[in-house]
Amino acid sequence: MKSKVVAILGADWSRLSLAILKELTNLGSKIPLISASATTSLLSNSTEWPNFFRTTFSDSDAILSVLPVLSKLHQAKLGSLSDPPSWAVLYSQEPFGQGGHDTIQGYALSRGEAFQDAGFLSGASLQDLTDLAAKLLSSSTFSKQKPIIFITATGPDTTTVLEALFANGVRGAPFGDWIIGSTEGPASTVHNSSQIEHAAGYYSYLSTQPQSSGGSAQYKAFQKRFQQEFQGQLPTGGFAVSAYDSVVLTAKALKAAVRTSGVGRSTRIGNLRRTLRGLRIQGLGVPLVFPSGLNQPAGFPLDLLMLNAPSNSSDDVARTTLAAQINRQNLYPKYLVGSDLPPNQSI
Repeated sequence: MKSKVVAILGADWSRLSLAILKELTNLGSKIPLISASATTSLLSNSTEWPNFFRTTFSDSDAILSVLPVLSKLHQAKLGSLSDPPSWAVLYSQEPFGQGGHDTIQGYALSRGEAFQDAGFLSGASLQDLTDLAAKLLSSSTFSKQKPIIFITATGPDTTTVLEALFANGVRGAPFGDWIIGSTEGPASTVHNSSQIEHAAGYYSYLSTQPQSSGGSAQYKAFQKRFQQEFQGQLPTGGFAVSAYDSVVLTAKALKAAVRTSGVGRSTRIGNLRRTLRGLRIQGLGVPLVFPSGLNQPAGFPLDLLMLNAPSNSSDDVARTTLAAQINRQNLYPKYLVGSDLPPNQSI
């Protein structure tokens, strides 16, 4: 590539990040791509994708934190902690959905638990997804017990899948006893009272609050600047923090690696990649340190959320936090619903 570009910030979606990385590879470029929100499991490995960096979590880590929680909830509803759960996965056939699917499949098979899936093209119609869900749930794999349903797809597709499941009589608490999980949080999937009704009771791990140590001076300074820029609003999503961290990380790496006199562009790019992996700085959320073999820092705190039942007085999306902070070091968080959830009690 004949260009002065030495780094790319973005992309926001997983499928875009993967497409850009593949194109850069085809062009023989080693320009690093630094993303704040491309969470697909497919981009976790630095051996496979050495030019990719992200300042957010990997879906593989988040999903593997959530699945044991859903399993416990499912067993509690069955009234038995000895019966292994089964898993029904609906996934979009693109990087975000595929990565989540592969993580769940690996988890289930490693534990000897039944697993059945159904993939669809992004943008599939409600009728097609209703038929697909009906076929999946009628599988002989689930003849003895209801499976845990997990949706791994982007926001718009997840909205349609939730409606398709609703059409098949699948409902979470308090209207039904199904356990439903998703890689997408309510902010990306429900936007009116009808959609809330379809999705009520489903679990996700994308908190609407910044994933950060909110009491730090660094974070308070970030909040102040954010309010000045956006007419007094406070940041309401974890990706605001990771976006800021991606800019800070890139800027510090550029200062350390790129402004080197007497070297060519390819050398500066190589220096930048090595510097990005070798920096040791504190981000707003977590230390921006990349463990060996990984393209993301470790230990991102995530909230497990459940969408509340719809309100008659408002179309606002109500959410309630059900679990403590979940991260790579703590895959079995304690429940925070007044007290720890007893083994034989459902929520």
